[in-house]
Amino acid sequence: MFSQTLMDTLMPSTDNTDKRVPVTVFTGFLGSGKSSYINHLLSTAPHIRFGIVVNEFGAVPLESEIVRAQAGDIMELSNGCMCCVARNDLLRAVKRLVRADRKLDHILVEASGLSDPVPVAQTFLQGPGRKHFELGPLVCLVDGTQFEEHAREFDVVSTQLAFSDYVLVNRHEHLRPEAVSRLESVLSQAAPEARVLYAGGDTAGDIELSILGADPRDSADPAGDRGSGDRAMLRVPERNEGHHHDAVVISEYTTDRRIDSQRLGEVLKSLPPGIVRGKGVLHFAGRRYRRYRFILQHTVGRTTFDARRKKRNDSSQSHLLFIGRGFDTDELRERVAACTVHD
Repeated sequence: MFSQTLMDTLMPSTDNTDKRVPVTVFTGFLGSGKSSYINHLLSTAPHIRFGIVVNEFGAVPLESEIVRAQAGDIMELSNGCMCCVARNDLLRAVKRLVRADRKLDHILVEASGLSDPVPVAQTFLQGPGRKHFELGPLVCLVDGTQFEEHAREFDVVSTQLAFSDYVLVNRHEHLRPEAVSRLESVLSQAAPEARVLYAGGDTAGDIELSILGADPRDSADPAGDRGSGDRAMLRVPERNEGHHHDAVVISEYTTDRRIDSQRLGEVLKSLPPGIVRGKGVLHFAGRRYRRYRFILQHTVGRTTFDARRKKRNDSSQSHLLFIGRGFDTDELRERVAACTVHD
């Protein structure tokens, strides 16, 4: 995709005139593949020292369970989307990462799927944020199979695209050729200044990783300096007030009991149509599951479980969270509760 390698673009410069830590912001609607892409970066480049900030809508820190980072390398902002969290909180989180590891090469910020990217980016373009950190590209991930429906129903989708430097399209291989052509046309209008890249396979992980240091406006030198002082976000008024997250509702459930996998499977097959995202950390009943916990990720038409071997200090609680519109949160919580067993 690009000529320069990940090593060329991400390793620390020998020039000590600018000691700011580079930051890449990942945005994109719920279930678009942000966490999967970040996990790919971590697994592909273990020699790069990444610090990560993730965002969780609910009270339980599930995103930090999904992203495969070391405990000291990740910070989680809970109980709200990142664009509504006080700017000082976000800045405090990235500074804490740097203090914990002075050799960090790069910070990855994963905004929640309902976040407006402008306030997030402005954190690193003004004041203390600009002094200590250098904002790189805004990368927006898109689920090609769900994009049109989400764009019609949720205004934040168009905002995420409009301010992106790169758009990474996942799961486009499941579309018919005419649907791909329509998607290309819509994205070219929604994100006219962005470079649109189409991933291979089920995640954006096949895209060359040099986008972290690249400037999409410079095709001759895609890893050149960004010159972030002229970013469009600087000219956008602050607008945290009145941000209503497109009127979504959230259903959360936590239990100390184990979960019957078959019962939960039936619930997941018959979820209300208004649900656009589900995730969780689960402990299933049964001897064969004793040594594992399972990371659930659900989007429309796709449910995955990632089995991970338990560690000594792992919690034994199971947590589930569903986000969407127009569904009865209490009823769903009762259905999930009926999946628990004494084991």
